[in-house]
Amino acid sequence: FDVTGRSLPTGAVWMSDPFEDVTIEFEDTRHRPEESESARKRRKAENTLAVSSHVLSLASPVFRVMLEPALKEGTSKCLIVSPSVGTKSGFAKFYAFLAPGSSCEMYISNDNVDEVLAFSDHYQVRGLKKKCENFLLTSRQASIPLLLQAEKYGLADLRTLCIHRLATDPNADWSAFQDNPKVLLELIEVLQESSRALRDANRDLMDERDSWSWWQYGPPDSESEQQDDAGHWEQSEGAWNSEW
Repeated sequence: FDVTGRSLPTGAVWMSDPFEDVTIEFEDTRHRPEESESARKRRKAENTLAVSSHVLSLASPVFRVMLEPALKEGTSKCLIVSPSVGTKSGFAKFYAFLAPGSSCEMYISNDNVDEVLAFSDHYQVRGLKKKCENFLLTSRQASIPLLLQAEKYGLADLRTLCIHRLATDPNADWSAFQDNPKVLLELIEVLQESSRALRDANRDLMDERDSWSWWQYGPPDSESEQQDDAGHWEQSEGAWNSEW
């Protein structure tokens, strides 16, 4: 199959398009003892894509190096994609963003963002990776799985957004980050910042109360009243400090 889904003749090793000079394999297509040669060729055809080395090399520094003539992939014109990176359908979506004929019609959506992000990160297509992050920033609600995704692919803006929003969620389960002290430290810093903001807001409210009392009732009648008022403020501020 080529990237558009067109099927190649069974067992074909030539390319359906002269510009599609590289074969992408998505599993080990070598012969298995239990299968016939025709079955192996059929399986190989079902698990390959024909793509352009020029498109890959222009878009990705990783592909550019892999396709150097001095390397095995550059000589064989065959690249193997690990299942841990993604699937054939996911690569087809990713490649459609790179190919000149289809890229202008492509846009990031919920249907393709996760797969395109995985491939653009693995093959270092930074512009496309940034498009995926921008989509996630505006289209998905902050959650622990989204934060894990931001951590996995190094999405700094998405990571910061998730931490700040999840810090105020009492139901957020942070156990997934028990072995990630960096995230937990940032969470503590966000909570401390929120605490300082609340303390400052409380101080402003009390200053406003004192100003209103002065305007409405005049200055305190005695020194003891001032001390009582100051004592009340010290107790309030001490309560805030004791919580942290």
